[in-house]
Amino acid sequence: MSPEGLHFTIVELRKWAALGNFDKDDPKHAWMLFFTKPDTMIQVYTPEERDNMKEMFDAVQAWDLTRYTEQELWQMDRKIDNMIITESLAVMYFDQGKESGIALALQILEKLRAAPDTSDEELQAIFGVSSETIRAVKGFMSVT
Repeated sequence: MSPEGLHFTIVELRKWAALGNFDKDDPKHAWMLFFTKPDTMIQVYTPEERDNMKEMFDAVQAWDLTRYTEQELWQMDRKIDNMIITESLAVMYFDQGKESGIALALQILEKLRAAPDTSDEELQAIFGVSSETIRAVKGFMSVT
């Protein structure tokens, strides 16, 4: 990221392509060419210029979707969708587990404050947790 911060530029690709005023020295124009005609970039830029824009030309090389069938592209799309869904569910379940764990710890703390003589075994039986959990919650009490 530049020292000035992150900047977003919104471009309507069809309008940019219709203008036809390509400036080879402008990096923004190079990106627009990449987004509209990635194969043309290899024809427009010399090998030396390509070396100066290595990241962009790595993207041009990766852009080649012609080697995939439409079915393969759909399969990749479904795979990515499944990965995103799985990640979202994992985050959601983690957050729910964290909230449940916090709520349970607060209940144990409340019980301990109300009845400080309650044994660890009784707490385990009441809340259905391990002795390690009881020790951890008691550790919170000494911190608070």
